Amino acid sequence: MTTNGVGMTDRGANAYWVSKAGVERLYLGLAATLKSDNIAVNCLAPSRVVVTEGWRAGGGGREIPPEMIEPPEAMADAAVLLAGQDASGITGTVQKSESMPG
Repeated sequence: MTTNGVGMTDRGANAYWVSKAGVERLYLGLAATLKSDNIAVNCLAPSRVVVTEGWRAGGGGREIPPEMIEPPEAMADAAVLLAGQDASGITGTVQKSESMPG
């Protein structure tokens, strides 16, 4: 799992963004390494904001409009689809939850 904010540089959370960018790069490298074993590796990001305990603690009390909040089933459906892949399917990608084929 990653975040939709990897490209962000504001709000003083550089360590968080760098760690998520590192996770994305790790998954892409693993996909290349494991493809010959027919193992798919992908990174999944929400398309919108996921309101977690971390968001509540670090969000500075910002209100998020309902249309910007990720429905839980979007991540769940995308994760299930990706978990069913082998290297002949989707692999070596960073996928946005709501962009996954349904």
